[in-house]
Amino acid sequence: MSSNNIAKKIESLEKRVDKVEKRLDRVEKRLDGVERRLDRVEKRLDGVEKRLDKVVVKIIDYIDLRIEEVKQSLTGEINSLRKDFEDFKNNVYDKLDWLISQYKKLDEERDVIIYRQEKINERLDDHEVRISRLENRKNIPTS
Repeated sequence: MSSNNIAKKIESLEKRVDKVEKRLDRVEKRLDGVERRLDRVEKRLDGVEKRLDKVVVKIIDYIDLRIEEVKQSLTGEINSLRKDFEDFKNNVYDKLDWLISQYKKLDEERDVIIYRQEKINERLDDHEVRISRLENRKNIPTS
């Protein structure tokens, strides 16, 4: 190869290198633009993330508040049911006490009646014996 050819080849290579450098410059500028756009997107995402964090905190606070309200309401309902049950239980015990006292009273009355009936039966038997004796003594015809 002659030095002339080599010089042409070098010149051709230098032109090609210049073209590649220009293309790389354009790519680099485009990449710079992409980086700036990505930076803006990242900043926007940071803002969105902060707003979402605030929303999540508000939602959690609201849920905590509602849970506390429901808890207080249920506690009130449970206490009310507990009181109602205690009142019902006391009412049942009062009625059972009354029934037991009435049963005892009836049992005592029954014992008195049985005792009286026995006494009446004894007196009746005694009267029958005495009447029989009297009839036998006087020979009064029996009916």
